[in-house]
Amino acid sequence: MKSTGLGKKIPDPSPLLAIASPARYSSSSFPRSKRIAVNPVSPQIGTVFVPVSDIEEARDWYCGMLGVPADDKVLLDHLYILPMEGAGLVLDSRTYSPGAVFQVPAFHFNTADIHAAHAFMKTRGVELTDVNDDQWFNFRDPDGNVLMICQIPPATE
Repeated sequence: MKSTGLGKKIPDPSPLLAIASPARYSSSSFPRSKRIAVNPVSPQIGTVFVPVSDIEEARDWYCGMLGVPADDKVLLDHLYILPMEGAGLVLDSRTYSPGAVFQVPAFHFNTADIHAAHAFMKTRGVELTDVNDDQWFNFRDPDGNVLMICQIPPATE
């Protein structure tokens, strides 16, 4: 177990990073015909919902962090779908309460350069940990959700 540096302990993700590259488990590398059983539940993550207190402020903060435009509309007065590659990320102000924020990372953002990502997040003024094992660090978004950024090795063929 490693400390998040933000008051909680989590399992060390380092051993998983080498095998958790997106290419390893893409639908093309894990076709339906190779599954043990055909189930109605797909082995894919569609969307992760993040509880936020103010949808417009959260939209601007996350879009700024990810370098994506904040052009889309807030849906139903409480949802914002971030333009992502891979699994989706939806900010949701209806599910927010101080007790609903992530106390440990529910997912991680990928980076090719963990030290550049760490330096960038420092400029954003967020609470963050040191880089661990030259591979990952945790930080808090403005609502206190604990999130993670991991350096993912390039896919090998």
